[in-house]
Amino acid sequence: MEYKLAAGMLQTGQVEKATKRIQRMEWELTRYAERRMLERGINELDTRNAIAHGTIIEYHVVDDAKRWLLRAADGTCVVVDEVTGDVVTVYYNDPDDNHATLDRRNYMFGVA
Repeated sequence: MEYKLAAGMLQTGQVEKATKRIQRMEWELTRYAERRMLERGINELDTRNAIAHGTIIEYHVVDDAKRWLLRAADGTCVVVDEVTGDVVTVYYNDPDDNHATLDRRNYMFGVA
C-alpha cells in the first residue's frame, strides 16, 4: 500500500510526536543520499540540522517504509525512513515555496 499525507492532514499531536521521535533517532546516510548531497552541494551539517530542527512537511508510506519529509528554515529538505533509520535523499526547496502547484491527487484526505 502506498499513500502520502501532507503535514496539515495529520493531527497536531501526531506531528509533534513524530518530530520528537525523528530528532531522537540515529540516522545513517544511504549512498544515494550521499550522492545527491554531493550533486546538490548540500553538506552533512545542513542535513543533520534539517533533521534536528526541520518542519515535517509530509508523511509517505510505501510498502513497509514509513518516510518523513522535513524542511529546514534554509530550504534543506531531508527524507528519512523511520523503519530503517536511513536518510533516503536530500535536496533543496525554496523555504518560501507554498506549493501552489502541488498535485493534490497524490495525497489522501480525511485520514487522521
